[in-house]
Amino acid sequence: MLIIMRSLRRRGTMCRPCALATFREMQANTMVQGWWGPMSVVITPITLLINLAALSTIRRIPEPVAAGHRPSLNPGKSVFKRPQGILGLIPLCLVLGVLLLAVVGIAAGSSDDNGAAPAVKVGSCVRGDTAATCSDPLRS
Repeated sequence: MLIIMRSLRRRGTMCRPCALATFREMQANTMVQGWWGPMSVVITPITLLINLAALSTIRRIPEPVAAGHRPSLNPGKSVFKRPQGILGLIPLCLVLGVLLLAVVGIAAGSSDDNGAAPAVKVGSCVRGDTAATCSDPLRS
């Protein structure tokens, strides 16, 4: 799974509790198992968001009124109350943190008025050039 990605999809006619149980199981497994390939670091957050669209569809399914030929699945705990959901937050936070640092780095790098770094030449501090600003690394 480090090189090849796997995508699973479950289709079928389900009642609301069964669909919710299936969603929670697959979402929790994706949060733990979806991060291990090089492309998966990018695709897993997108998959998690796409799955949220499926959740909105599941919530529109009416509750079953009569018992079918077999009992419904137990939806169980929500995704973030399961161990997989909690462990899945670690790589999710790391990916979001790296993206945030990249955005801050790009914004900080382009904060100069004209976009160019000030021209400081070797020895300009010693000659007393007023345009150059130098600091002593031993005193900072």
